[in-house]
Amino acid sequence: MASILTAAVCVAVGCSTALAQFVGGVNVDFNAVSGAGSGQPSIVFGGAAAQGGYWNPLNPPYTNGTSVAVRNLGNSANAVTCFFTTAGGGTGAFGFNNANTTGDAELLMDDVHDIGATGSTVSYSFGSFAPGVYDVFTYAAAPDNATFRTRVTVRTNSSTLPGQVVGGTIPAGGVFTEGVTHARHTVALSVPGPLIIDVTPEVSFGSVNGVQIVRRAPTRLYVNSAGGVGSGLSWGSALATLQRALAIARATPSVTEIWVARGVQRPDGFPSTAGNREAVFDVPGGVTVYGGFLGTEATLAERPDPLLPANLTILSGDIGTAAATDNTLRLVLCGLTATSTVGTVTLDGLVMERAYSDEDAGDPYTAGCAVAAVDSSVVMRRCVVRDCFGGDAAVHVAEGRSGTLSDCLLERNSSTRTTACVSLGVLTMDRCIVRDHRMPGTFYGSLISLRSGTATLTNCLVHDNNRNSGAGTGMFMLVVGTPFNTATATVRNCTLAGNTGGGIHIGSSGTLPSSLVLRNSVLWGNRRPIDPSATVEEQQIRTYGTPVINILDTIVEGWTGVFGNTSTACFSGDPWFVDADGADNIPGNADDNYRLAPFSPARDSGWNTGTPTDVTTDLDGLPRRVDDPAVANGGFNLGYIDRGCYEAQAPSAPCPGDIGRTGGVPGSDATRDNNDFVVFIDWFFMSDSRADCGRTGGVAGPDGLFNNNDFVVYIDQFFAPCP
Repeated sequence: MASILTAAVCVAVGCSTALAQFVGGVNVDFNAVSGAGSGQPSIVFGGAAAQGGYWNPLNPPYTNGTSVAVRNLGNSANAVTCFFTTAGGGTGAFGFNNANTTGDAELLMDDVHDIGATGSTVSYSFGSFAPGVYDVFTYAAAPDNATFRTRVTVRTNSSTLPGQVVGGTIPAGGVFTEGVTHARHTVALSVPGPLIIDVTPEVSFGSVNGVQIVRRAPTRLYVNSAGGVGSGLSWGSALATLQRALAIARATPSVTEIWVARGVQRPDGFPSTAGNREAVFDVPGGVTVYGGFLGTEATLAERPDPLLPANLTILSGDIGTAAATDNTLRLVLCGLTATSTVGTVTLDGLVMERAYSDEDAGDPYTAGCAVAAVDSSVVMRRCVVRDCFGGDAAVHVAEGRSGTLSDCLLERNSSTRTTACVSLGVLTMDRCIVRDHRMPGTFYGSLISLRSGTATLTNCLVHDNNRNSGAGTGMFMLVVGTPFNTATATVRNCTLAGNTGGGIHIGSSGTLPSSLVLRNSVLWGNRRPIDPSATVEEQQIRTYGTPVINILDTIVEGWTGVFGNTSTACFSGDPWFVDADGADNIPGNADDNYRLAPFSPARDSGWNTGTPTDVTTDLDGLPRRVDDPAVANGGFNLGYIDRGCYEAQAPSAPCPGDIGRTGGVPGSDATRDNNDFVVFIDWFFMSDSRADCGRTGGVAGPDGLFNNNDFVVYIDQFFAPCP
């Protein structure tokens, strides 16, 4: 019977037997062939769904196993099929003349598929629909008897929505009323599949008048690991997995935001099976994924700090055993948009951890075990990337793409090549920390590897990373073999300190040299133990070939001026970090404090316009260009911006000259007495840079000399009024 009816319907509507995946809406009228309600509504009739278009007249008999081709809203064939499954239900259609309906409403509501008495069940399977969000309107009123009730449930291959009961007196004028004339369900499909409507009589007999399936165009989806199988259109109906939301977003161009509540999401959560190392969060361009929500917020402004421990949204690659080697190969792939065009993926307030990529390190589609900007560019805000291992970088920006990282932390990642970032395109980092990485490999590599393209780093701290062998750990730009493979980096107000493997390594080959612009920064305590012949300066900045280097107002340990006329206002004075360990100010511990001590020569000694005016905050998010009244403006053109990634926010001491505590111990105690002189004299005779505070004529500022000018300036500070 099913094959005969299918053939008959296809002859009638001119369809083929191969039905395509459907992406639009459908209107269906269960139609009596004669009497009241017979015939189909017009294309201008929108029904309860306000969806005009072609109404499919589905005629009886509705036999178990019947498959009928259903046209789309434009009356084109091969939209979907409607497959009937009955268990004791009726096969006929009946018409009744309800006085409250006229016109198109009468044509829809006054004829029904009689699904039989209580105990029978009929299922209508419409499919296959493309991934997306759909509203399903099921008309189930009995036009002849207001006491009858019909229960309507909607399900997919992976979820079932709660049932709704429909029935009662149809309002005058045929006004559609949810619960009386129809049920409404909103359902999300994350993979192609059918939408299935199950109906059963709730009271006496059941009726189905028609169905409308409407494709929604949401702009935002909600995800909560404590959620369920909802539509994803609110926290109350949140999707349980980010994978489901991304599948919908990839097929729904209207989606621009996904809000993810705190908790752990794994890329094999859906639809892949557990342990699938190939699973990945494939985020289409144009979509922003926000994390850190409690699951109650109505506006983004209500979201708490997403990086507080209690609020973390973690994208974890830990899908297998305790061993990291069976974790997912990659966490986030910046994919194509729903329309297959290049866009930008934005990640905001997310923690990405524990990916393990052991694939070919030279393949751009396997580089970037945490984030790979290959098909689309990426913007990362307030994100953490940690404990990932990759053949080539935790964050990868491919050629022709851009990566913009702000207020991000990259820590404890490991790689055989590069560890934190590798860029062949355009890389921008602002207020980022890169720390505590380990690189066991022997291949070239570093934390920030710019093989070609451009990079701009501002207010960044790269510290206490370790490479057992190979080139520099701070930042490494490699250019080899072709005039088209050239790298350009600008580093402004950054601190690179305590890295084992070196600071900046810049090389150049071919006809186009690589270039480095270094402004208002600090390079200190970086070491290359594998190269014992390297000078202290070479361990901070190492070159090969003929790169173009321009350095201004930067502290470089071991500075000799070797870079010539392109280097101005640089010196080798100890920057005197606060050093939270309270040790000897020698970098090397991951919890070192790289803020500037009150007596640091890096304070008020930078070039104000060397950092763009739109950069208004430091790594802590505090104001830049804070002029300390107790410190002379010693930067280029009397600049007073601090060197390095932090800006001192308070005077260098409660009172000028307050540098000693009881017993002649360095430090401020809000009292100026002999202890301050003891400390200054100790510094002076040890040639400590903190005592180098005077220039010719008793003018404040370091000059690399220890003489009477320093005493004159310090005495002036000692007797100066307190602020």
